[in-house]
Amino acid sequence: MIKAGYIQRSGYPAFDYEGNRHQILEICISKNTYAVLVRDLRRILYTGDAGFVWRIKQNWGRHLTVKTGEMSLSRSKKAVNLTLENGKRYTISTGAIKNILSGHSTYSSVAEIESKPAKVLTSYQSPISPWVAV
Repeated sequence: MIKAGYIQRSGYPAFDYEGNRHQILEICISKNTYAVLVRDLRRILYTGDAGFVWRIKQNWGRHLTVKTGEMSLSRSKKAVNLTLENGKRYTISTGAIKNILSGHSTYSSVAEIESKPAKVLTSYQSPISPWVAV
């Protein structure tokens, strides 16, 4: 896994399209800033449901614009995995997220899950042709 960015507690709330205030955690990956709602993150950690990753727009405050990915708990329940719309996958440890939510820590690193290239199967047999003598 490669370090791709960081996640931090935001000191300011973000507003959705209806004008409701939400506490968020900011995820900064390769010069892009995303947001995760704190209530969604707690639901992911304690019930295993899925949540959304939002894109943030700065315009007289922070605004949640569009959903850009999904978050889910890993099978081992030791990490939260992010899948963004561009197909890239990232992971954050659950211990680090719990420390940020409880206030013991202010930020943690985000790692990129490397995608393995597909295996290329090579065949050393020649193609079958109808002119094979029997």
